[in-house]
Amino acid sequence: MANANAPLEDHKQAVAESWRRFMSGNFDPWAIPSHLPRSEDRMTAAMEYAAYQLGEINHKLTVLIELTARRG
Repeated sequence: MANANAPLEDHKQAVAESWRRFMSGNFDPWAIPSHLPRSEDRMTAAMEYAAYQLGEINHKLTVLIELTARRG
């Protein structure tokens, strides 16, 4: 029997992948997936983008510190 939640899971994965691509590229406030984003929407997207990028930096620094500690 097929999983009844499969279409929902596929949609969630597609949305997550689209968001990941948006966050990993250069920030463009006009690339928000609404027709004409309001300034509040652009500010929210900018804050989410900054938080995502800071998380990426934090992850990379953590890996670098761990590698340095192992060599030291």
